Amino acid sequence: MSDIFKIDIKSSNKYLKNYKKIYFFASKIKNLFLSFIIIVLIPIIIIEIFVFFLINKKKIFKNYLILPFYNWSFGHQIIAYDYFSRIYYPNKITLVLILHPRNNPYLHYCYTNLDTLIFKSIILGNSQNIYCSTYKKTFTFFLSLFSTFNNKFAILDHLSLYKTLNNQSINTLKAYDSSKDKITEYETNTTGYYYLLKNDIGKSPSLSNDLTEKIEKEIMKIYPNFSPNNFVCLLLRRARSLNYYDSMRDAGDQTRFLKSLNKLSSQGYYITTSGESNESIFEKIQNFISSKAIVKNTSLDYYLLNLYFLTKTKLLICQHSGPSIICNSKKIKTIVIDSFPFFHGSYNAEDKIMFKKVSFNNNILSFKEILLNHKDLLYGKCNKKDGYNLIDSSEDEIFNTIFSDSNLRVEFENDMLIKYTENNNIYYWG
Repeated sequence: MSDIFKIDIKSSNKYLKNYKKIYFFASKIKNLFLSFIIIVLIPIIIIEIFVFFLINKKKIFKNYLILPFYNWSFGHQIIAYDYFSRIYYPNKITLVLILHPRNNPYLHYCYTNLDTLIFKSIILGNSQNIYCSTYKKTFTFFLSLFSTFNNKFAILDHLSLYKTLNNQSINTLKAYDSSKDKITEYETNTTGYYYLLKNDIGKSPSLSNDLTEKIEKEIMKIYPNFSPNNFVCLLLRRARSLNYYDSMRDAGDQTRFLKSLNKLSSQGYYITTSGESNESIFEKIQNFISSKAIVKNTSLDYYLLNLYFLTKTKLLICQHSGPSIICNSKKIKTIVIDSFPFFHGSYNAEDKIMFKKVSFNNNILSFKEILLNHKDLLYGKCNKKDGYNLIDSSEDEIFNTIFSDSNLRVEFENDMLIKYTENNNIYYWG
């Protein structure tokens, strides 16, 4: 998590991918500049949050449980909401969301026991991680201060709670730390979350019937033949930074998914997209549903439409990406394409996971070779300087993963998260 402040790779500065030294220098300068702004304006920020605290005092303390929440990742937002909602269900929780641009502002609609307040700074806005982190710490400080006079409420912290249900028989989980260039303890052990899903504790995320009906009516204004109970969702992503893992999850050539989607369309499924899927590539597919067309020509907000697709799809085809957690929570079948690192897995044991191929000194490794002689790859260590390279799967390999059952069954190491999510439908085309 040491590089959360690094610059997003947008269309205007993609050249930075080829100039890493410039990228990291610019990142440090940006971080120093933002830190300076925080230091100068901290008194004003404290006043702003204190005013928010006083104005919303009754709503904040409406419930015994209070969750101040901030995270820059949509995936972490999902797992936190789902974790808390399930473990405390049906008890109500006051959620104070420090809204980051990557968050979905409507996600709490999927959880009936979350009473949500959204904080947006008038002074600095919520666009920067360091700003949002400061807001959360300040708000939590006010809550802690208030608790010295009134102990009739509990302050929740999502990173601390994750640990409460974790598999106690695990000494440690491991992953590759790119900043230290070594295999270290994996700091996000979520075996407890898998326990919640496996044992049907709490309630899975779902939009209300009334809201679902409204969304479907809006979609049918543009696509009158759309079948709400018979569509597939494609969720692709692009690397947003030069973060080690983030850069390895770039969707690459999205045309590789065309053959599979055409097949699904011929079977009668409608095709929807999410994330950074490039609609222009898929718009000629029969039964294709364009999110852009729906948002442009109806009253629907993209974030709300996205939640509808993720909670109602029959099948999710995706990469190693956080939004798939919604489908995992609802036990919707998910097929993960080009997954890396190998240690992660899926929270739905029935999902298919196709690992990204790896070459060593320009020769593609078999999975047996990886298990015998290149075990660090399992934990995510795949450095070009050591002779390794990740290779995107082909169109046919994606097709075969989706439509065949010629999977591997692998006995993973005891220090890997995938071992404890019981994933067995593994695909590797080396």
